Amino acid sequence: TDCDLNLHLTNSRYLSFMDLGRTHLLGQTGLLRLIFRQRIASVAQAVEITFFREMAPLSRFTLESRVVCWDERYCYIQHEFLQNGQLCASAMIRVVFLKSGQRLPMAEVVKLLGVEQASPPFPEQIAAWAAVFEIKKNKQR
Repeated sequence: TDCDLNLHLTNSRYLSFMDLGRTHLLGQTGLLRLIFRQRIASVAQAVEITFFREMAPLSRFTLESRVVCWDERYCYIQHEFLQNGQLCASAMIRVVFLKSGQRLPMAEVVKLLGVEQASPPFPEQIAAWAAVFEIKKNKQR
């Protein structure tokens, strides 16, 4: 089920690998332990992905995941799929944290980590993507 009709990694598997990458990232930051202890949900709210090169079946690749920035409501995480040093796919995901069904402000999430840090500056591409998302969301009403 990892391959599609073109015999390369199917689109849906990228999202599954991104879930694993985010879980690993949350574990590295110490947030995963807090999520379980305080019953916080980390929910993917939006994702965009661009494919540059195909990944052949059973081939090795590296997934690099990093927090890029955050605003008052969302955390933006980048995932890059690399094979032999070449970028095969790049994705951005917008994550929201919920507790008892209510959105946790990102300032509170950052504070849970024992860190008092402002978000790095928003890259232009994320600001544009967030604006497009708002247009799509408003069109649904």
